[in-house]
Amino acid sequence: METQRSSWEFSKFSLIDVAKGMTAIDANQDSFSAQSQPVADSLQKTARALRTRLQARASSLHEAKMECHEKLKMVEHCCKVLKDITCSCGPSREEKWKSVRVCIVSWKEILVTPSNLMVTQ
Repeated sequence: METQRSSWEFSKFSLIDVAKGMTAIDANQDSFSAQSQPVADSLQKTARALRTRLQARASSLHEAKMECHEKLKMVEHCCKVLKDITCSCGPSREEKWKSVRVCIVSWKEILVTPSNLMVTQ
């Protein structure tokens, strides 16, 4: 998270450098080549920082997706168990209630586990 924050701050400052450089180039069109190198350097630094930030966000999104997938599997299992309970056929009453207890534990896990769905910017 710290790397992501520092890369964003670095990127923001590089963008300010680029804006200043572009303004200087516009003001001094005669000395374009002298002004263009710092702007090019800032653009490269900004691009690297933005790539780093995008990679960090992609990783966070992947983790959130996997967490949601696991929770969805637990919820689907609980739905199946509830359906089985209401059906007179299938497993014995003891097995049905054992499944219910497993679902209760799953629900507690779902409720207690913090979600990474909100990806910080």
